[in-house]
Amino acid sequence: MDSIQEKVGGEKLWEYIMYRLQLTEFKTRFNLTKVIEMPTTEMLRPQPVKDVLRRVDNYIDKITERRWKQILIEQESAKELPEKRKKEIEIEEELVDIITDAEQDDKGMQKIVTKFAELIQPSALPEPDDYIDSGPNQK
Repeated sequence: MDSIQEKVGGEKLWEYIMYRLQLTEFKTRFNLTKVIEMPTTEMLRPQPVKDVLRRVDNYIDKITERRWKQILIEQESAKELPEKRKKEIEIEEELVDIITDAEQDDKGMQKIVTKFAELIQPSALPEPDDYIDSGPNQK
């Protein structure tokens, strides 16, 4: 295969393999579910939704930035090996506490929380069960 690829190039070799696999003597199905990755829901979001969530994430990053940097410095000079999962939980809880405090003390975080609280009120946004498949956007 390597010598063929060297002579014709990878793209042409792939085209030939694909051609051979489509021939009737291969009468088989291909399970592509483990080969082709489906896009995540995050990738499917409309751009304005992505933009809003990116701004929220950036704001949260700014609030936790100082402690995050301290944690990295502490990890670079650790004198003992902690249990990995336990340390991850400890860090997460500490950073969540910083954000929880920011909900009380920081006007920007208060504004974010208020806006999102409005969005989770009944009928502010549709529920998944409200979706009615009308067909044309389905393939």
